[in-house]
Amino acid sequence: MSMILNDHIKKLMKGYPTVSDKYDVSGGILGGTEAVEVGTVLALSDVSGVFVPVAADTPAAKVAGIALSPNVKLTDIWSGDRRTLVHPGEAVNLCFNGLFAVEVAPEVAAAVKPGDAVGLAAGALVIHEEGGSDELLADWFFTGCVEGSLVEIDIRR
Repeated sequence: MSMILNDHIKKLMKGYPTVSDKYDVSGGILGGTEAVEVGTVLALSDVSGVFVPVAADTPAAKVAGIALSPNVKLTDIWSGDRRTLVHPGEAVNLCFNGLFAVEVAPEVAAAVKPGDAVGLAAGALVIHEEGGSDELLADWFFTGCVEGSLVEIDIRR
């Protein structure tokens, strides 16, 4: 058995399910003009089966799910950042039910508690505050599992 370098094994990976057999996926095509990283929150577009990244003005009712990392997709090692990107016009797996790791702002990650409702504010995931400026994402909850700026979200649809 090999040594574990650092102090622990990573718990969360952006765009991956955290419970491997308890999620639902829908296939589609990425629309828009920009490539997105797996783990990006996607919204419904005007074309059936085409999903676009959430923008600052996207209403919560149009949020469809999270771009799941595909089984086979080459990482763009030539760009230097080693991110896995989905480009417009490519197939995308959209997760709409289950537990997933997503990235949030560091101040949101620091404040997450188990059971907190997820909100959408200016295209970013936040902790929902009743009467606040964010919109509630119905049936989306933080589990309390946090690693750096990655958090686990439970979507129950």
